[in-house]
Amino acid sequence: MNVSVSAIIPVYNGESFLQDAIESILQQTHQVSEIIIIDDGSKDKSFDIAISISKSSSVPIKVFRQQNSGVSVARNLGLLKSSGDLVAFLDVDDIWKPTKIEKQLALYDELKNHEAFIFTDYYLDDENDTCRALAGYTDYNVCTQTNFSKEDFQLAFIRRNFVGTASTVIFNRELAMKIGGFNHRLNHSEDFDFILRYSQHGCVYVITDPLAVKRSHGANLSGDLKLHFWSHYIALKSNINLSSSFTRFNYRGDVEYEMMLSHDMYLIRFCNEVYELSIKKGLKEYFKAILKIKTFRGLREFSKAFIRKVIRTASFGVIKRS
Repeated sequence: MNVSVSAIIPVYNGESFLQDAIESILQQTHQVSEIIIIDDGSKDKSFDIAISISKSSSVPIKVFRQQNSGVSVARNLGLLKSSGDLVAFLDVDDIWKPTKIEKQLALYDELKNHEAFIFTDYYLDDENDTCRALAGYTDYNVCTQTNFSKEDFQLAFIRRNFVGTASTVIFNRELAMKIGGFNHRLNHSEDFDFILRYSQHGCVYVITDPLAVKRSHGANLSGDLKLHFWSHYIALKSNINLSSSFTRFNYRGDVEYEMMLSHDMYLIRFCNEVYELSIKKGLKEYFKAILKIKTFRGLREFSKAFIRKVIRTASFGVIKRS
């Protein structure tokens, strides 16, 4: 199999995890051709650790440093600096199981599709079946078939992002560059946005074996729901706009509707989250959102959510006056 693979690790303040991440790449049963490390302006010793390991590595390691610009910019720099036919990302706080690349390349070779996008199941912290991230999902089953359409994948993926983490994926580097890489405006949901655009050109497949471990810790547990909902809304809005502007990104009608409905739901969730943090700001966001709703079902759900908040706000006023 004459295919080269570049492993890319974006890192920001990952000194506690970087060595384990690199070791999990070096221990692959099918070795990658290079490891690209992008230090996103870390304030700890991540850059120094990367340089030190690169000096004695059995696999070429290239280390680059940029001003802190976010994960999307770091991923794009990794794509630019890499040279492999295929690219596999590894978040600095995650690790690969030893056979990850071997099994993905075996499927890649079987598919005879050089634009295939292949992801895997993964463990959440502990390596046992109760901690398999995709164990309770049925949506991703479409990706186990060999004759499914891109629309089958897109409909399931928009309803539920079952890929979960960039640490399980492998895909064609050239195609990734052609579609514009990762949206630098997004530091949340950038993977969702990228995969959705990629799926317009390359089919998506899953290996149901858990071949990575996503490790939870303080920094990645303190998620900002407001930012997550807003970023997902922006990602969907961007893809809807692409579909209407460029022929090469035209999504099928039912897929575009599913994007618009999901767009509405995430906008509502964003407004709800802002309201929980500040009633005044939340109501302001609801009023701003009215003209952004794209579907009748979304409008119905928006109206119900808005009315509940108005009643709740009025109730607060009654309680305060009593």
